[in-house]
Amino acid sequence: MSWIDAGPAAGLAEQTPLAVDLDGQAVLVVRCGADLYAVDDLCTHDGEPLEGAEVLELAPGTGIWTEQLIARAAHVTAIDAAPEMVSENRRRLGARAKQVTFVLADLFTWTPARTYDVVVFCFWLSHVPADRLDGFLATIARAVRPGGSVFFIDGRREPTSTAADHVLPVPGEEVMVRRLDDGRAYRIVKNYWPADELERRCAAVGLEVRVLETPTYFQLGLGRRSS
Repeated sequence: MSWIDAGPAAGLAEQTPLAVDLDGQAVLVVRCGADLYAVDDLCTHDGEPLEGAEVLELAPGTGIWTEQLIARAAHVTAIDAAPEMVSENRRRLGARAKQVTFVLADLFTWTPARTYDVVVFCFWLSHVPADRLDGFLATIARAVRPGGSVFFIDGRREPTSTAADHVLPVPGEEVMVRRLDDGRAYRIVKNYWPADELERRCAAVGLEVRVLETPTYFQLGLGRRSS
């Protein structure tokens, strides 16, 4: 077995992906607590390459995942409600930001004006309030072309996946307090959906999605819009 030196594990931020090139193959490395995970076949979305695809990314934040998407996609449309996040995303991408159309919009009121080959949302679904989940999934179904792909990743309910002073909401509740390093604290929505329930609710809006889970930290959804 050969090893690739990707960098010090201590320098890899929690749940922040690092893309590593392994003999021409893109591999994604993610740290959760004391564990490191490597996922190959980066961004192929259930066997469908991103090369030449028109991709819609929802809630892209600072651009961690946008950076990976533009490495393959023809173009990315990135929709976020926070101007600060869009600015940070642009800063991260630099000259590559020309491959991205940024849209400032509330994802709960935004309506797609066209369809896309692929729709992606990473570490966002858990922040959707329970009473808005079906509406959000219906928006996804309208945004992806018939036969087009859907991909999402999020966290499973696992206490060791978050900071020691963060307490996950108990089942039946959906709000937790997140504290920043500077001492500020915010109440955020945090939901953990059973895989079978997500599959059922996706199917109800015409999305054929398989929801997979790693043994501890991650939940991934892969699928297509029905033709």
